[in-house]
Amino acid sequence: NVDASALSPDVVYYWTYENVDIQFGTDNTFVFEEGSDQFGDYLVTAFNELTGCFASTIITVSEGTLPELEDGTSFNKCANGEVELTINITNDIDMMEAYSYAWYINNELMAEDTSGSFIHGEDLPEGPVVVVVTNLTSLCAAETVVDVNYYQNQNCVDMPQGISPNGDGYNDCLILDHLEDQEDIVKAEIYNRYGVKVFELNDYVDHWCGQDASGGSSGELLPVGTYFYVIQYASGREPTISWIYLNY
Repeated sequence: NVDASALSPDVVYYWTYENVDIQFGTDNTFVFEEGSDQFGDYLVTAFNELTGCFASTIITVSEGTLPELEDGTSFNKCANGEVELTINITNDIDMMEAYSYAWYINNELMAEDTSGSFIHGEDLPEGPVVVVVTNLTSLCAAETVVDVNYYQNQNCVDMPQGISPNGDGYNDCLILDHLEDQEDIVKAEIYNRYGVKVFELNDYVDHWCGQDASGGSSGELLPVGTYFYVIQYASGREPTISWIYLNY
């Protein structure tokens, strides 16, 4: 687009690409069509037919880079907590270009800026979040979906004190997936009231559902009663020591 602050009906604009005139007339705008591969320099000459004066300039059209976004990105959060969402641009790992990010939930714009992140707050439910990333130089844009899911232990209870492994799919196991994700559990140990270890596992998530995993046992369910557990972490957090009541 050539500055037309002093437009005159006597001025004709000549647009030239690779020494070929591609447009002329009183329109000072040339439309670069979608799908065109004619990138490079365009010579624009403005000629005043009344005075015979003219001036020229060169407009360079460069091929923009479409952001390539990582697919399958997902984050977990507590139902009463928040999580910071980010997205990787796979064809610009070093982030040499500048981008804007628009985050949508249910087609509603939640935030738009250049920070590259979005805080999914405690007031927002789990579900898909659409992010549109725009290259600020080329204005090329791409979008993808980021999934936000609640942990299995939705309320992120650090010390659950009761499970009922009756097969109804509710509260059947000691679920600590949020602690594994946030603190990196290195070991979980379960003891009965006599101090006998009935279960032990490294990298624990949700594996104990009342079964007896002590040496020589058949893995049958333990009797109803109170048990004690110790959870150790790689993060340096102090071990969690608590009790849990097993019932059916």
